[in-house]
Amino acid sequence: MLQILVLQDNHLTGTVPPDTFNKSALQVLSLVSNNNLTGTIPGNGSFSLPMLQFLSLSWNNFVGRIPVGLSACQFLQIISLSENAFTDVVPTWLDKLSNLRSLALGGNNIFGSIPIQLINITGLQELDLSNNKLEGQILPEFGKMKQLQYLELSDNELTGLVPASIGNLSDLSFLMLDTNMLNGSIPLAFGNLGSLQRLSFGWNHFEGGLEFLGALSNCRQLSYLNMESNSYSGSLPDYIGNLSKLLVTFIAGENNLIGGLPASVSNSTTLQAIHLTGNQHVHWLISGLISPTGAGLL
Repeated sequence: MLQILVLQDNHLTGTVPPDTFNKSALQVLSLVSNNNLTGTIPGNGSFSLPMLQFLSLSWNNFVGRIPVGLSACQFLQIISLSENAFTDVVPTWLDKLSNLRSLALGGNNIFGSIPIQLINITGLQELDLSNNKLEGQILPEFGKMKQLQYLELSDNELTGLVPASIGNLSDLSFLMLDTNMLNGSIPLAFGNLGSLQRLSFGWNHFEGGLEFLGALSNCRQLSYLNMESNSYSGSLPDYIGNLSKLLVTFIAGENNLIGGLPASVSNSTTLQAIHLTGNQHVHWLISGLISPTGAGLL
């Protein structure tokens, strides 16, 4: 009749006994953090957790495939398998989990493309697929996942354009796209992301002008903006000072920017760090003065 098993933040090693994954009443299983557990998770025949709602195996050394037995856990709300060594694709059977709210698979060996079946998980609020080997494009259908608040796709091998449909996610607060091979530019539709707090898309192949900064001025909750190591060109527009009054960090180093720092930056009274180094390759062409607002030029 065991319902809750929490063994996190210990120094456990070795494999997990197979019958741990065969408990008819278990609702919470957490082995996360400060453990060093290894081995595989039992397959479908030995995996039976019909009442499971919360599963966290993150920050261990589990290997093998993501257990397909999870597809029968109809009450599952949270799956956290980050920072292990699972080798698999993103399972298409995840769309069977109609109650799923959070899915974290970051920091594994997940390969292939992002399956379109994920959009069928209509209540999904958090999706972390970062630091894997995913390829292909970001699905335009992501714009249908209206409940999504956190989307982390950094450190993969994604290509193509960022779909403008992402701008339909009115509840999205965190969007991380760093270190991929994405191109084009950030869609102007991102100006519709009224809940956006953190946007990071550095170390890609984005290019063109900075018109999207004008659109982002509508994101009044934005506190962190990172566009480092792309190929954006031109000068910083005066309307950069119209960005969120909550903006703390603006990073635009290693692009092809020229010109001066607009005086309107002084409007950003919460700004603590501006990073503009490495523009125009070896030439430092950012000039001008920073008004005494507490901002630092890095």
